[in-house]
This record gives sequence, C-alpha cells and structure tokens, in this order.
Amino acid sequence: MSSNSILSPTEEKVVLQHFYHGESCAAINQFIQNIDRQRSEFRFLPDEDLIDKEFDSDAFSLQYSDSIQKIRSLQGYKEDRFGASKFLASKIFMASAEKGKGGTKDTKKRSSQQILTFFKGRTAIDFCTLWEKVATYFLITEDRESLRKFIKQTIQAIDRVTGKGIPDEWISHYKDDLKKLLRLAVATPYALNLGFELRGFSESETAICKAEAKAFRQANIFRHGLLGIKGINYTNTLFVDSVNLFDVSVPLGELDNIKMSATSLTSPAHGCVTSIATSSR
Repeated sequence: MSSNSILSPTEEKVVLQHFYHGESCAAINQFIQNIDRQRSEFRFLPDEDLIDKEFDSDAFSLQYSDSIQKIRSLQGYKEDRFGASKFLASKIFMASAEKGKGGTKDTKKRSSQQILTFFKGRTAIDFCTLWEKVATYFLITEDRESLRKFIKQTIQAIDRVTGKGIPDEWISHYKDDLKKLLRLAVATPYALNLGFELRGFSESETAICKAEAKAFRQANIFRHGLLGIKGINYTNTLFVDSVNLFDVSVPLGELDNIKMSATSLTSPAHGCVTSIATSSR
C-alpha cells in the first residue's frame, strides 16, 4: 500500500447512532437484551422454565396488518426456524449439563410434547435441518418413546408428500432421500450411545441406522461438544459400544484401563492423528 493511499470505511456497512448522555438509554438497553436473548450459544445455564415458556413465542411469529393490539389485525402466523433451533439448542445444553436428566419429570414431559407437537406434517418436512437436534435431545435424555414417536410421525409426513405436475418418479426419489436424511440425522447422535434402544424405523432401516452410527463412532465423526468427558473419544473407550459417550462414568479404579495405543488413527472430524488403546500397561 502506498503512502498516498487513503483508508475509508464502506458507508453502507457503517451506521453511527448518536445518543445524548442525558436522555433515555432504553434503546441501547433493549438492543443489549435482544442480543442476550437471541445468542445461539448459552455460556451460562439458562432458566429451564423460561425456555419452555419462550418456546411458543420464539418458535411461532404472528403476522399483523396493523396494530398488534387489535385482534382483527392478526393475519396469521408462521413457524420460526431460528426460534425452534434456539429452543432445541438450549434444551440440549441443559440436558448435557445435567448428565442426561433434562430437568424434572414434568419439564421433560412438557418439552417432549412441545417438540412432538411442533414437528408434525409439513412443518416436520420444512424444518428437516433440525431433525438431528431433535434426535440428539431425545437420545441425551434417553426418551425412547418420544424418539419413536418423532421418527414415526416424520416418516408419515414424508409419505404424504405430493407434487402437482411433478413426475411420480421424482416424488418417489425425494421421499427416499428424506428418509435417508432422517436416518442419518438419528444415526449421528446415536453414535454416542449405541446401547440406546432404537425404535421407530422398520427392522431393516434400524439395522442400517445402527451400522451407520457405529461407523460414525469408529471414524470419530460426531458432535464432539456433546461428549461427557472431553477427549474420551481419543481413547479405547470409543470402541466399547456399551459406553454412553454422552455421560461417561468411569470409576477411579478403572482409569488405568483407559489408554492411548500405538495404533494411529486419523480423525476425519478434526484432521489430526489420534491413538486408540487396546492393551494394558
């Protein structure tokens, strides 16, 4: 850059707001509060009751033609992808922090019902990118029945997909792809808890899902942030199918059995070399 170069900001990317020091700070305070509420990652444990109450307001957005104070102005509502994603992320975070408990029995039941009610019909198809989060929550909390219902009702929604003016062959391929996506969405978190009793798929699809989950686990391809003990996936524990990696409980007397081995394994998830142990000292 020459000495004559002049650096100037891009005008459309810079906004200057001027506030008088003696005036109200309400706008600034509200802006900060909105950032705190909308952030995608909770650094501190959120209030579970507040999260459940906020689901209805976050996952659905009302559309008005005029003042929000008038019922006649209400034109309709639509599902909010970001709001639903934020709700699921916070529930997964809390369930992980509480070692799979996911709150009290009542809060777990309420959360599961909210999720199952939301992911029905066309909404389940439109929000297919959130299937993995739904499966992850039910797997962490070990809610077998809710996961079974979610898989069943999602498959039913896929089977009802139609297309006006679209060849039946294309619709058939689309349905098959959606079912594969659902299976993979379940297999990814299932890789961390292979001992989970998986239900909802047909017998053949269940076998395929289990095989895919085991392959993901051995290849170290899953959400490492969900591990109960960070780094445990770089030990021989990764190859013990009975170990629930969401909540790894290792007695102190057995720590010597967890080792790194001389056999190197390249982890596709991180592109680094790790070792897996199979022998004792």
